[in-house]
Amino acid sequence: MKLLSRVTLLLGAILVARFLGFAARTSIVPFFPEFMTQYGIGYTQMGILVSAFLAGYAVSLFPCGLLADRFDGRRLIAVGLLVLAITFPATVLAPSWFLAAVARFLMGAGSALLFSPALKLIVLYLPQRILGLALSLQEITIALGMLFALVGGPLLAPWLPYTTLHMMLGAVCAVIGVGFLCLRLPPLQQVRHQARRPPLRQLFNRDLILVGVVFSLTNAVVSGYLNWLPAFVQNALNWGRDGAALVSFVLLAADAALALVAGRLTDQPHQRSRLVAATATGIALACATMALFNARLPILAASAVLGVAIPMAFVPLQTIIADAAGPERVGAALGLFNAGNQISGALAGSLLGWLIDVSGSFRIIWWVCLGLMVLQIPLILNMRAGGTATPAAAQGSEDHDERIVQGSATGRD
Repeated sequence: MKLLSRVTLLLGAILVARFLGFAARTSIVPFFPEFMTQYGIGYTQMGILVSAFLAGYAVSLFPCGLLADRFDGRRLIAVGLLVLAITFPATVLAPSWFLAAVARFLMGAGSALLFSPALKLIVLYLPQRILGLALSLQEITIALGMLFALVGGPLLAPWLPYTTLHMMLGAVCAVIGVGFLCLRLPPLQQVRHQARRPPLRQLFNRDLILVGVVFSLTNAVVSGYLNWLPAFVQNALNWGRDGAALVSFVLLAADAALALVAGRLTDQPHQRSRLVAATATGIALACATMALFNARLPILAASAVLGVAIPMAFVPLQTIIADAAGPERVGAALGLFNAGNQISGALAGSLLGWLIDVSGSFRIIWWVCLGLMVLQIPLILNMRAGGTATPAAAQGSEDHDERIVQGSATGRD
Protein backbone atom coordinates (compact mmCIF):
# COMPACT_ATOMS: atom_id res chain seq x y z
CA MET A 1 0.00 0.00 0.00
CA LYS A 2 1.49 3.35 -1.04
CA LEU A 3 2.01 6.21 1.40
CA LEU A 4 -0.87 8.23 -0.09
CA SER A 5 -3.34 5.36 0.45
CA ARG A 6 -2.12 4.83 3.99
CA VAL A 7 -2.45 8.53 4.77
CA THR A 8 -6.01 8.48 3.41
CA LEU A 9 -6.79 5.51 5.66
CA LEU A 10 -5.21 7.32 8.61
CA LEU A 11 -7.27 10.46 7.95
CA GLY A 12 -10.45 8.38 7.78
CA ALA A 13 -9.61 6.67 11.06
CA ILE A 14 -8.88 10.02 12.70
CA LEU A 15 -12.25 11.36 11.57
CA VAL A 16 -14.04 8.35 13.08
CA ALA A 17 -12.16 8.86 16.36
CA ARG A 18 -13.08 12.54 16.45
CA PHE A 19 -16.73 11.63 15.76
CA LEU A 20 -16.72 9.38 18.84
CA GLY A 21 -14.92 11.97 20.95
CA PHE A 22 -17.55 14.62 20.30
CA ALA A 23 -20.40 12.18 20.66
CA ALA A 24 -18.94 11.54 24.13
CA ARG A 25 -18.84 15.26 24.91
CA THR A 26 -22.59 15.76 24.38
CA SER A 27 -23.94 12.26 25.03
CA ILE A 28 -25.64 13.23 28.31
CA VAL A 29 -27.11 16.55 27.11
CA PRO A 30 -30.40 15.16 25.62
CA PHE A 31 -30.96 13.07 28.75
CA PHE A 32 -30.88 15.73 31.47
CA PRO A 33 -34.26 14.61 32.92
CA GLU A 34 -33.13 10.96 33.10
CA PHE A 35 -29.84 11.81 34.80
CA MET A 36 -31.51 14.26 37.19
CA THR A 37 -34.01 11.56 38.16
CA GLN A 38 -31.38 8.82 38.39
CA TYR A 39 -29.10 10.81 40.69
CA GLY A 40 -31.63 13.14 42.35
CA ILE A 41 -29.83 16.34 41.31
CA GLY A 42 -30.69 19.83 40.00
CA TYR A 43 -29.46 21.96 37.13
CA THR A 44 -26.38 23.12 39.05
CA GLN A 45 -25.17 19.51 39.42
CA MET A 46 -26.06 18.78 35.78
CA GLY A 47 -23.96 21.75 34.75
CA ILE A 48 -21.08 20.32 36.77
CA LEU A 49 -21.63 16.89 35.16
CA VAL A 50 -21.35 18.52 31.73
CA SER A 51 -18.36 20.58 32.82
CA ALA A 52 -16.56 17.57 34.33
CA PHE A 53 -15.90 16.33 30.79
CA LEU A 54 -14.63 19.75 29.74
CA ALA A 55 -12.43 19.99 32.83
CA GLY A 56 -10.82 16.60 32.13
CA TYR A 57 -10.39 17.59 28.50
CA ALA A 58 -8.86 20.95 29.41
CA VAL A 59 -6.26 19.78 31.94
CA SER A 60 -5.18 16.94 29.62
CA LEU A 61 -4.82 18.86 26.35
CA PHE A 62 -1.40 20.39 26.94
CA PRO A 63 0.20 17.19 28.34
CA CYS A 64 -1.33 15.29 25.40
CA GLY A 65 0.13 17.89 23.04
CA LEU A 66 3.60 17.36 24.52
CA LEU A 67 3.14 13.60 24.14
CA ALA A 68 2.01 14.09 20.53
CA ASP A 69 5.23 15.97 19.76
CA ARG A 70 7.30 13.04 21.06
CA PHE A 71 5.42 9.78 20.46
CA ASP A 72 3.44 7.98 17.77
CA GLY A 73 0.06 9.69 17.57
CA ARG A 74 -1.72 6.51 16.50
CA ARG A 75 -0.86 4.79 19.78
CA LEU A 76 -1.99 7.81 21.78
CA ILE A 77 -5.31 7.90 19.93
CA ALA A 78 -5.79 4.18 20.59
CA VAL A 79 -5.29 4.75 24.33
CA GLY A 80 -7.81 7.60 24.26
CA LEU A 81 -10.41 5.42 22.56
CA LEU A 82 -9.90 2.64 25.08
CA VAL A 83 -10.45 5.16 27.90
CA LEU A 84 -13.74 6.14 26.24
CA ALA A 85 -14.64 2.45 25.96
CA ILE A 86 -14.54 2.26 29.77
CA THR A 87 -16.02 5.65 30.67
CA PHE A 88 -19.05 5.55 28.33
CA PRO A 89 -20.71 2.76 30.35
CA ALA A 90 -19.26 4.02 33.64
CA THR A 91 -21.12 7.33 33.23
CA VAL A 92 -24.54 5.66 33.22
CA LEU A 93 -23.78 2.79 35.60
CA ALA A 94 -22.10 4.80 38.37
CA PRO A 95 -23.83 4.33 41.76
CA SER A 96 -23.65 8.06 42.59
CA TRP A 97 -23.60 11.46 40.91
CA PHE A 98 -20.05 12.07 42.14
CA LEU A 99 -18.71 8.89 40.53
CA ALA A 100 -20.55 9.74 37.30
CA ALA A 101 -18.76 13.11 37.36
CA VAL A 102 -15.43 11.32 37.85
CA ALA A 103 -16.22 9.11 34.86
CA ARG A 104 -17.04 12.20 32.80
CA PHE A 105 -13.76 13.81 33.87
CA LEU A 106 -11.79 10.74 32.74
CA MET A 107 -13.84 10.64 29.52
CA GLY A 108 -12.69 14.20 28.83
CA ALA A 109 -9.08 13.19 29.45
CA GLY A 110 -9.46 10.29 27.01
CA SER A 111 -10.96 12.62 24.40
CA ALA A 112 -7.95 14.93 24.75
CA LEU A 113 -5.83 12.04 23.44
CA LEU A 114 -7.92 12.19 20.27
CA PHE A 115 -7.19 15.88 19.69
CA SER A 116 -3.54 16.95 19.65
CA PRO A 117 -2.18 13.61 18.32
CA ALA A 118 -4.75 13.71 15.50
CA LEU A 119 -3.87 17.28 14.52
CA LYS A 120 -0.16 16.48 14.74
CA LEU A 121 -0.59 13.60 12.30
CA ILE A 122 -2.65 15.78 9.95
CA VAL A 123 0.00 18.52 9.94
CA LEU A 124 2.79 15.99 9.38
CA TYR A 125 1.20 14.02 6.55
CA LEU A 126 -0.89 16.57 4.63
CA PRO A 127 0.38 19.51 2.56
CA GLN A 128 0.17 22.81 4.43
CA ARG A 129 -1.69 24.47 1.56
CA ILE A 130 -4.75 22.30 2.35
CA LEU A 131 -4.47 22.41 6.14
CA GLY A 132 -7.64 24.50 6.41
CA LEU A 133 -9.50 21.97 4.25
CA ALA A 134 -8.29 19.07 6.43
CA LEU A 135 -9.39 20.87 9.60
CA SER A 136 -12.77 21.56 8.00
CA LEU A 137 -13.21 17.81 7.40
CA GLN A 138 -12.59 17.37 11.12
CA GLU A 139 -15.19 20.04 11.81
CA ILE A 140 -17.73 18.08 9.76
CA THR A 141 -17.13 14.89 11.75
CA ILE A 142 -17.24 16.87 15.00
CA ALA A 143 -20.64 18.25 14.00
CA LEU A 144 -21.84 14.79 12.99
CA GLY A 145 -20.68 13.35 16.33
CA MET A 146 -22.61 15.95 18.29
CA LEU A 147 -25.54 15.59 15.89
CA PHE A 148 -25.65 11.88 16.59
CA ALA A 149 -25.61 12.47 20.36
CA LEU A 150 -28.04 15.39 20.44
CA VAL A 151 -30.49 14.20 17.77
CA GLY A 152 -29.88 10.48 17.27
CA GLY A 153 -29.97 9.73 20.99
CA PRO A 154 -33.45 11.20 21.57
CA LEU A 155 -34.82 9.69 18.36
CA LEU A 156 -33.53 6.25 19.33
CA ALA A 157 -34.68 6.58 22.95
CA PRO A 158 -37.99 4.68 22.52
CA TRP A 159 -36.06 1.60 21.37
CA LEU A 160 -32.60 2.21 22.82
CA PRO A 161 -32.46 3.51 26.42
CA TYR A 162 -29.71 5.97 27.22
CA THR A 163 -27.91 3.37 29.34
CA THR A 164 -27.79 0.87 26.47
CA LEU A 165 -26.72 3.59 24.02
CA HIS A 166 -23.74 4.53 26.20
CA MET A 167 -22.67 0.91 26.55
CA MET A 168 -22.87 0.38 22.79
CA LEU A 169 -20.78 3.51 22.14
CA GLY A 170 -18.20 2.15 24.57
CA ALA A 171 -18.02 -1.08 22.60
CA VAL A 172 -17.53 0.83 19.32
CA CYS A 173 -14.70 2.85 20.89
CA ALA A 174 -12.97 -0.38 21.94
CA VAL A 175 -13.15 -1.77 18.40
CA ILE A 176 -11.82 1.41 16.77
CA GLY A 177 -9.09 1.68 19.41
CA VAL A 178 -7.85 -1.82 18.60
CA GLY A 179 -7.98 -0.83 14.91
CA PHE A 180 -5.63 2.08 15.57
CA LEU A 181 -3.19 -0.28 17.25
CA CYS A 182 -3.18 -2.39 14.07
CA LEU A 183 -2.94 0.57 11.67
CA ARG A 184 0.33 0.58 9.73
CA LEU A 185 2.05 3.58 8.21
CA PRO A 186 5.61 4.34 7.10
CA PRO A 187 7.81 5.62 9.95
CA LEU A 188 6.97 9.21 10.82
CA GLN A 189 10.57 10.30 10.32
CA GLN A 190 10.06 9.95 6.57
CA VAL A 191 8.02 13.12 6.67
CA ARG A 192 9.00 14.70 10.00
CA HIS A 193 10.91 17.96 9.84
CA GLN A 194 14.32 17.50 11.44
CA ALA A 195 14.77 21.03 12.81
CA ARG A 196 15.15 21.49 16.55
CA ARG A 197 11.85 22.15 18.32
CA PRO A 198 11.52 25.87 19.11
CA PRO A 199 11.07 26.72 22.80
CA LEU A 200 7.45 27.02 23.89
CA ARG A 201 7.98 30.58 25.11
CA GLN A 202 8.19 31.69 21.47
CA LEU A 203 4.49 30.91 21.16
CA PHE A 204 3.63 33.59 23.73
CA ASN A 205 3.75 36.65 21.51
CA ARG A 206 1.16 39.39 21.49
CA ASP A 207 -0.67 38.17 18.39
CA LEU A 208 -1.07 34.56 19.46
CA ILE A 209 -2.15 35.54 22.98
CA LEU A 210 -4.84 37.71 21.39
CA VAL A 211 -5.94 34.78 19.20
CA GLY A 212 -6.04 32.56 22.28
CA VAL A 213 -8.28 34.95 24.23
CA VAL A 214 -10.70 35.28 21.30
CA PHE A 215 -10.69 31.50 20.87
CA SER A 216 -11.48 30.94 24.58
CA LEU A 217 -14.30 33.47 24.75
CA THR A 218 -15.87 32.13 21.55
CA ASN A 219 -15.63 28.57 22.83
CA ALA A 220 -17.27 29.54 26.14
CA VAL A 221 -20.25 30.95 24.25
CA VAL A 222 -20.52 28.02 21.83
CA SER A 223 -20.22 25.48 24.66
CA GLY A 224 -22.88 27.23 26.70
CA TYR A 225 -25.15 27.45 23.66
CA LEU A 226 -24.75 23.77 22.70
CA ASN A 227 -25.00 22.37 26.22
CA TRP A 228 -28.07 24.31 27.33
CA LEU A 229 -29.98 24.69 24.04
CA PRO A 230 -31.87 21.33 24.29
CA ALA A 231 -32.91 21.99 27.91
CA PHE A 232 -33.99 25.56 27.03
CA VAL A 233 -36.12 24.42 24.10
CA GLN A 234 -37.58 21.44 25.94
CA ASN A 235 -38.33 23.08 29.28
CA ALA A 236 -38.60 26.84 28.76
CA LEU A 237 -40.30 26.79 25.34
CA ASN A 238 -42.16 23.49 25.92
CA TRP A 239 -41.22 22.12 22.51
CA GLY A 240 -40.65 18.66 23.93
CA ARG A 241 -37.82 16.27 23.14
CA ASP A 242 -38.61 16.23 19.42
CA GLY A 243 -38.38 20.03 19.30
CA ALA A 244 -35.03 19.92 21.10
CA ALA A 245 -33.80 17.35 18.57
CA LEU A 246 -35.00 19.55 15.69
CA VAL A 247 -33.20 22.69 16.84
CA SER A 248 -29.99 20.72 17.51
CA PHE A 249 -30.25 19.16 14.05
CA VAL A 250 -30.59 22.56 12.38
CA LEU A 251 -27.55 23.92 14.24
CA LEU A 252 -25.24 21.00 13.61
CA ALA A 253 -26.40 20.42 10.01
CA ALA A 254 -25.51 24.05 9.25
CA ASP A 255 -22.13 23.48 10.93
CA ALA A 256 -21.38 20.42 8.79
CA ALA A 257 -22.72 21.97 5.57
CA LEU A 258 -20.50 25.05 5.75
CA ALA A 259 -17.34 23.46 7.16
CA LEU A 260 -15.73 22.85 3.75
CA VAL A 261 -16.41 26.46 2.76
CA ALA A 262 -14.72 27.56 5.98
CA GLY A 263 -11.72 25.38 5.11
CA ARG A 264 -11.40 26.83 1.61
CA LEU A 265 -11.62 30.41 2.90
CA THR A 266 -9.15 29.65 5.69
CA ASP A 267 -6.59 28.46 3.15
CA GLN A 268 -6.51 32.11 2.00
CA PRO A 269 -4.60 33.70 4.93
CA HIS A 270 -5.89 37.25 4.33
CA GLN A 271 -9.48 36.03 4.91
CA ARG A 272 -8.94 34.60 8.39
CA SER A 273 -9.42 37.68 10.57
CA ARG A 274 -12.40 38.75 8.47
CA LEU A 275 -14.01 35.35 8.97
CA VAL A 276 -13.57 35.53 12.74
CA ALA A 277 -14.98 39.07 12.90
CA ALA A 278 -18.00 38.23 10.75
CA THR A 279 -18.81 35.11 12.74
CA ALA A 280 -18.52 36.93 16.07
CA THR A 281 -21.19 39.31 14.85
CA GLY A 282 -23.37 36.38 13.74
CA ILE A 283 -23.04 34.61 17.10
CA ALA A 284 -23.95 37.83 18.96
CA LEU A 285 -27.07 38.24 16.82
CA ALA A 286 -28.01 34.59 17.44
CA CYS A 287 -27.71 35.04 21.21
CA ALA A 288 -29.81 38.22 21.11
CA THR A 289 -32.48 36.41 19.10
CA MET A 290 -32.61 33.54 21.59
CA ALA A 291 -33.01 36.04 24.44
CA LEU A 292 -35.83 38.02 22.84
CA PHE A 293 -38.00 35.55 20.90
CA ASN A 294 -40.10 32.44 21.58
CA ALA A 295 -41.40 31.63 18.09
CA ARG A 296 -39.99 28.65 16.22
CA LEU A 297 -38.77 30.50 13.13
CA PRO A 298 -36.41 32.96 14.89
CA ILE A 299 -35.15 30.25 17.27
CA LEU A 300 -34.37 27.91 14.37
CA ALA A 301 -32.82 30.76 12.35
CA ALA A 302 -30.58 31.74 15.29
CA SER A 303 -29.43 28.15 15.70
CA ALA A 304 -28.65 27.91 11.97
CA VAL A 305 -26.59 31.11 12.19
CA LEU A 306 -24.61 29.69 15.11
CA GLY A 307 -24.08 26.45 13.19
CA VAL A 308 -22.62 28.38 10.25
CA ALA A 309 -20.48 30.46 12.60
CA ILE A 310 -18.81 27.54 14.39
CA PRO A 311 -16.55 26.36 11.52
CA MET A 312 -16.11 29.91 10.24
CA ALA A 313 -14.54 30.83 13.60
CA PHE A 314 -12.82 27.67 14.82
CA VAL A 315 -11.16 26.53 11.58
CA PRO A 316 -9.31 29.83 10.94
CA LEU A 317 -8.37 30.25 14.60
CA GLN A 318 -6.85 26.74 14.76
CA THR A 319 -5.06 27.29 11.44
CA ILE A 320 -3.53 30.57 12.64
CA ILE A 321 -2.12 28.76 15.69
CA ALA A 322 -0.87 25.78 13.64
CA ASP A 323 0.86 28.04 11.11
CA ALA A 324 2.52 30.07 13.83
CA ALA A 325 3.75 27.00 15.74
CA GLY A 326 4.97 24.97 12.75
CA PRO A 327 5.04 21.16 12.44
CA GLU A 328 7.50 20.70 15.32
CA ARG A 329 5.38 22.41 17.98
CA VAL A 330 1.85 22.09 16.62
CA GLY A 331 0.84 19.39 19.12
CA ALA A 332 1.87 21.38 22.19
CA ALA A 333 0.64 24.69 20.76
CA LEU A 334 -2.85 23.50 19.87
CA GLY A 335 -3.03 21.51 23.11
CA LEU A 336 -2.12 24.62 25.14
CA PHE A 337 -4.53 27.00 23.43
CA ASN A 338 -7.37 24.50 23.37
CA ALA A 339 -6.83 23.83 27.07
CA GLY A 340 -7.71 27.48 27.64
CA ASN A 341 -10.78 27.01 25.48
CA GLN A 342 -12.01 24.03 27.45
CA ILE A 343 -11.43 25.74 30.78
CA SER A 344 -13.61 28.59 29.56
CA GLY A 345 -16.21 26.09 28.35
CA ALA A 346 -16.20 24.22 31.66
CA LEU A 347 -16.60 27.45 33.63
CA ALA A 348 -19.40 28.56 31.32
CA GLY A 349 -21.29 25.28 31.77
CA SER A 350 -21.17 25.42 35.57
CA LEU A 351 -21.84 29.17 35.78
CA LEU A 352 -24.85 29.00 33.48
CA GLY A 353 -26.33 26.06 35.38
CA TRP A 354 -25.96 28.01 38.64
CA LEU A 355 -27.51 31.14 37.09
CA ILE A 356 -30.52 29.12 35.89
CA ASP A 357 -31.09 27.76 39.40
CA VAL A 358 -30.68 31.21 40.99
CA SER A 359 -32.73 33.22 38.50
CA GLY A 360 -35.29 30.54 37.66
CA SER A 361 -35.02 31.50 33.99
CA PHE A 362 -33.18 30.03 31.01
CA ARG A 363 -33.07 33.48 29.35
CA ILE A 364 -30.06 34.41 31.46
CA ILE A 365 -27.98 32.04 29.31
CA TRP A 366 -28.37 34.10 26.17
CA TRP A 367 -27.76 37.47 27.83
CA VAL A 368 -24.50 36.20 29.34
CA CYS A 369 -23.40 34.71 26.00
CA LEU A 370 -24.26 37.97 24.23
CA GLY A 371 -22.14 39.90 26.73
CA LEU A 372 -19.15 37.62 26.15
CA MET A 373 -19.38 38.12 22.38
CA VAL A 374 -19.58 41.90 22.70
CA LEU A 375 -16.58 41.82 25.06
CA GLN A 376 -14.32 40.29 22.41
CA ILE A 377 -15.17 42.62 19.51
CA PRO A 378 -12.27 45.05 20.20
CA LEU A 379 -9.92 42.08 20.54
CA ILE A 380 -10.93 40.70 17.13
CA LEU A 381 -10.46 44.11 15.50
CA ASN A 382 -6.83 44.09 16.69
CA MET A 383 -6.14 40.48 15.66
CA ARG A 384 -3.82 39.74 12.73
CA ALA A 385 -4.72 37.15 10.11
CA GLY A 386 -1.73 34.91 10.56
CA GLY A 387 -0.27 35.46 13.97
CA THR A 388 3.51 35.63 14.29
CA ALA A 389 5.34 32.49 13.23
CA THR A 390 8.40 31.32 15.10
CA PRO A 391 11.59 31.16 12.99
CA ALA A 392 11.49 27.36 12.99
CA ALA A 393 7.85 27.38 12.05
CA ALA A 394 8.51 29.67 9.10
CA GLN A 395 11.28 27.38 7.85
CA GLY A 396 9.09 24.32 8.42
CA SER A 397 6.29 25.87 6.39
CA GLU A 398 8.59 26.32 3.40
CA ASP A 399 9.74 22.71 3.49
CA HIS A 400 6.51 20.96 4.44
CA ASP A 401 4.81 20.52 1.05
CA GLU A 402 8.05 19.32 -0.52
CA ARG A 403 8.46 16.66 2.18
CA ILE A 404 4.95 15.37 1.56
CA VAL A 405 5.50 15.10 -2.20
CA GLN A 406 8.78 13.27 -1.68
CA GLY A 407 7.16 10.97 0.86
CA SER A 408 4.34 10.14 -1.54
CA ALA A 409 6.80 9.25 -4.25
CA THR A 410 8.96 7.03 -2.05
CA GLY A 411 6.35 5.37 0.13
CA ARG A 412 6.83 1.62 0.49
CA ASP A 413 4.22 -1.11 0.28
